[in-house]
Formats: sequence, structure tokens, C-alpha cells
Amino acid sequence: MANEMKRGKSVRVQQALHGYSDGHRLLACSAAELKPRDAKTMLVLSDASGPGATIDEAGYLTGYPLAESGLYAIARTWAAPEMTRPGCVWTHTLLIDFADLALIPTMDALTHVFSRPSDSAALSEYNAILTLNLDVGEPVSSPSHFLEKYRSELQHLLLALYGRPKSRVVASIGSQYDREKIATALWSQQWPRLRRAFRFCTLAFSDRSLEGAPFDLQFIPTNDRAARSRFSALVDAERLSLDSAEWLDAALEDLAEGSTGRLRAFLRQAGGDVPGGREAFEPLCRLHHLVNEIPRRPAAIEDAVLELDQSFGTELARGVRALVATSAAQHADTLGERGLTFILQHLDLLDAYTFEEQAEQIGLTLWSRNPSEICRLLAAQPPQRTVAERTLTALSTRNLADGVRRNPSTAIDILTRRPDVATETIFWAPSDTWQSKALEIVAQDSTHVDSAIHAMLASTNTNLAPLATRAFGPSRVFSSVVAWLDDKREEEPKGSDAAWLIASLVDRGVIARTLSQKAVRTNTTLVAIARATHPDFVPNDYGRDPWWTATAAAEGDLSEQGRQYLSAYILSRALGDCSHNPDELMTATFDAVYFAALQSRLSEEAWRLLEPRLPWASWWFGWDHCQRLREGVVDAFVDRTFSPLMFGEITRDDDLFIQLTELAARNGRGRSFLRDVKRAMKETDQYRFRYRIRAIEDAL
Repeated sequence: MANEMKRGKSVRVQQALHGYSDGHRLLACSAAELKPRDAKTMLVLSDASGPGATIDEAGYLTGYPLAESGLYAIARTWAAPEMTRPGCVWTHTLLIDFADLALIPTMDALTHVFSRPSDSAALSEYNAILTLNLDVGEPVSSPSHFLEKYRSELQHLLLALYGRPKSRVVASIGSQYDREKIATALWSQQWPRLRRAFRFCTLAFSDRSLEGAPFDLQFIPTNDRAARSRFSALVDAERLSLDSAEWLDAALEDLAEGSTGRLRAFLRQAGGDVPGGREAFEPLCRLHHLVNEIPRRPAAIEDAVLELDQSFGTELARGVRALVATSAAQHADTLGERGLTFILQHLDLLDAYTFEEQAEQIGLTLWSRNPSEICRLLAAQPPQRTVAERTLTALSTRNLADGVRRNPSTAIDILTRRPDVATETIFWAPSDTWQSKALEIVAQDSTHVDSAIHAMLASTNTNLAPLATRAFGPSRVFSSVVAWLDDKREEEPKGSDAAWLIASLVDRGVIARTLSQKAVRTNTTLVAIARATHPDFVPNDYGRDPWWTATAAAEGDLSEQGRQYLSAYILSRALGDCSHNPDELMTATFDAVYFAALQSRLSEEAWRLLEPRLPWASWWFGWDHCQRLREGVVDAFVDRTFSPLMFGEITRDDDLFIQLTELAARNGRGRSFLRDVKRAMKETDQYRFRYRIRAIEDAL
């Protein structure tokens, strides 16, 4: 019976029966409220398909939409010879809600439901709502066998329907059974939106098109030549010349796969919101091919985007755009400019899982191409902003800095969100107006300041030195410069190192504290600082002289020239009046300077540090550096009442000590001082100083 159906996965289906009763009319219907225009359409199309129609026992199928009622009608029409009036028919129509079309895998799930009434049948059965079991319906023969049998017919029909999408198509191929198999296969392949608009009839004796409702596909009798003349305005599928096309091959392959076809799965996903009808089939097939080709040929994404824009514009077809966007996202690292732009415009179409998995890679690809685009996305709304934020989190400081180097306009945006980029040398390499602002940003959080200064030093960008000193303060910069020079062990910095050292020497108190805290590890750095300053530059406001502390703590070898210069610098400082430890400084450096002068090895630059602070003995001895050194040291000890014991240790050479003693004994103050020296040496270690005590006694 018409309502006897198996239970399982199912949908509810309305039904109707048309037949003869004082004229062709509706005899039974389960649909309570059909729109008048739809009821009229159903009445017309449920009648015989043309004058003189000869219908075999199996009948024929007609499919068409009832748009105002939101139903799709699939009907089987049989001849009714039992009626007294010739040409009468029975038509059983299944009415499927448009929303349920997506649930029906093939029309084979419907064709077994039709029931021809008999004289004894109760017409009231057609007033019942059917429950359609979707588990029934695969063709008896395999889909591949179906394709093998009907390949030529299907090729012609596919080309006619989708190659000429605005035309009505007619064909006279095959038996009625063949036509039904072909028509239902073509309808089953379509996506739901196309299905509900598709009009077909498997046996038409005249064009069944109504005003504003043309039939897409009609089969005419194979042995009725007159019938073909009634369809002269239609495209005859059998007369089309076949050509080779990828989309056509894909459609045929899908028909061979049946309800599990990959193309139709794609069409169901992509076709829901594509505009138009049959004209979308061919470009969707091409898109399916391109999407499947992406794993083997990533450039296919570019072709797919171009196909989308050309076939559907730039705003429509969100379903297929989502599929292309998903495929593009999974190959983001290979995208070209068109593909990358497309995916950024359609991030909202990605499902949550794909977005979570691919957002970072999309951003990394974009960064490698155009870092400024990432910064632009930071000002956008999610999900674009999310991509930008994740990208900046994932990028290494090296990659970030490289992007800034290529696009300097991104520097401030990047630094604001990733301040650690300031620790990369190439971040500071270019000289630009943004660097002052960048330094302000780095200074707001001291976490990266030291590393940032180190990166600036390595960048050799001399313009940064004064800017950094103002931004971070002299203490922070000088400490970093000292550490940098300690590592490089350069006695005489050149270029940017010299510029940084000079820029960092703006606060004398800072220099004094740094030296006093033994922060300078190497003698080479002490020489570098000495060369950049003058002997009285560093104050000694309290405690021990910073230079005394620093020279005692620093380590490392120096060149002969470096040793001379540092010794001369310290000795000159001792001869001045700013140090609290002048006698100790003299004792530590006098021999190095004196014997270099004695051997004519003292450099001119070292002598220039000392010469202004040494007495001018006479015009005759002015050229004698040693004489002036001896007199300068003796005068300092005698006149400034330095430590007597320090005088006793001023030199390691006893003969030189005798010369110094003789100079000191020239006047009363000197002899008085020598007696203090003698007393201090006796109290300290008479045996060790016995020779020098005797020298003082001889001089006195």
C-alpha cells in the first residue's frame, strides 16, 4: 500500500493522487494547504504529457518544484485504460519539503514508493503522510556498471544540461527504464538547491514547460518523429559534439561512484548558496578538481580563487568559498598573493578546528611576504586580529627584527607588542625617525634594556648612542658599554664603539661609581676610558680614588703603548689635585713611566698627559723627561706631605731612589720629609729598608 514503508532513517513525505472523476482532478492529498498556483501546476503536470501519449505499464516520472508551498513534487504517471474515457491517467505524486531534499541520497529512495491505485484500492490511503525510509534506495546494479552502460548518453546529457545551462534540453535515448535511471542519477547528483529547481520528465509528447517554468530535461519517444518537431526550440542533447573537459570527466566519475561520490559531496557543501541554477554546475566541478589538486599542486589555490571570482563574483557562494578557504589554510605556506589575500578575506568561513590549527601558519606566511599587513590586521576585528596576535607571539625575535628591517613602518607596532625584539641587532641597524619613539617604549619596562643596548652597540648605528643615553640614563648605558668593551678588549675603540663610549661619559659621578664598584673587568677598557677622558675627569668626592680601585681590580694584558698611556694617565692624575690617593697612584705608576722615558720608549701621547704637570727645571734640562719626572714626584711628596712610607716605596730601583733622595735633600722641607721617611721605614721593616735608610742618612 501507499503508506507501507520500512522503519529506519527517514523523512516525512506528503502525497497526492490525481485521476479521472468527471474530468482529471485531485482525488486525494495529505497536504492540507497547497497554494492555489501550486495546486494548479500539479493538476496540469499530473495529466498526460501530451496529446496521443502512449504510456507503457511502468509509466513515466515527472519532477518539478512547487515553489510557493516549499515542496518538490516527484510523480509517476500510469495509463488508466480501465476508465471509460480514453487517455485517462493515474498520477501518484510525492511532495517533499525543500529542507528534506538534502537528506535524500538518491532518487532511488523514492521510486519504489509509488503505488498505482486499482479498482479495489481505497483512495483514502493517499491522504496519509508517508514516512520515507532513507536506508532503501541504492540501484540494483552497481554505479560503475550503470556508467559503463550509459556513458555516451550521460556525456551528451551532462554537456547539454550544464554546458548550455540556460537552454531546455531534449533527448530520445534509451528505453523508459534507461531514461528513469539516467534522470534519477542526474537529479541525485545535484545539490539540494539545484534539485528543488530541476524540472524533468522521462516521457514527454509535447513541451511540458509552463509560463515562467521551463523544463530542464525532457525525454521524447524514440520512435515518434513527429514528437521531435514539437521540441524544435530545445537543445537536442544527442546532436551535441562531445569535447574533452575536466569538469565533464569529473561529473561522469561521480556518477560511477553513486551516492558516495566525492564530487556530489563537494556539491552538497558548496552549492547551498551559489547563485543561479545549472550554470553553477560546471564551475563547481572545476573548483572541485582544483581543490583536490591542491595537495599535489599548491598553485591550484590561485586558480580556484580566480575561478570563484570569475564565476560567482567576490561576495557570493560562501559555501564553496569556505571549502576553498579551508584547503588554502591547510597549505598556507605555499599560497601566492591571490590565495593569501583570499584566505585573509574569508577567515570567518573557516571552522573552529581549522582556524585553531592554521591561524599561526597563515600569519607566518603573511609576515614573510609583507610584515606591514600583520600590523594592519592588528587594528582589525577578529578573526583577522587573532591571526596577527598569534603570529607576533609565535615569531622569533630574529624574524620580527628582520621584518622590521624590511618594513621600518612596522617597528613601533611590533615593539609595543613584542618588546623583546629590541634585543636583536638588526632591529636597530637602520637609522630612522621611529627609533626615538622605540627607545621610549623600551625604557618603559627595564626587562630588556640591557639586552637592547647590547643589540644597539652591535648594530654600529652611532646615531643611537646619544638617544639611548637620554632614554635609559647614563648609568645604564655606561655599564653596558663597559661590558661591551670588556668583551671586545679594545684599548682604543673606533667607529661606533668610540661614539658610544663618548656618549655614555656624560655623567662623571656615574663613571666614578662604576670604577669604584670594580665593574670594569679588563685593563683594555680602562685604557679606552682614559683615552676618552682627561686625568681629572673622574671625581673623587669621597673614599678611595675610583681609578685606584679600578686599576687594582682589572685584569688582562695590555700592549706596550696601552700600558704606557694608562700609567701616564694615572701618574698625571696623582700629580693633580682631585685624587684622595695620589701617593698610592704615584707609587703604582712611577716606575713604568720613568723607565720608559729613560729608555726613550715613552710615547708622545703619554708624555703629553704628564708634561703640563711637571716642573720646568731649567731651559737646559727641559728636554730631559727623566729629570722633570724625578723633580715632579719629589715636589709632590715634599710639598703635599704625602705618606713618607709611600716615598720609601716609590720605585723598585735603589739607584733611582738615591737620586730622588738627593733631590729631596736640597731644602729644609725636603730634609724634614726625608727624616719622616726614614722613621716610617724603620718602624715598618728596618731590615728590608736598610739600604734606603742608609741612603737617606748619607743625603742628610
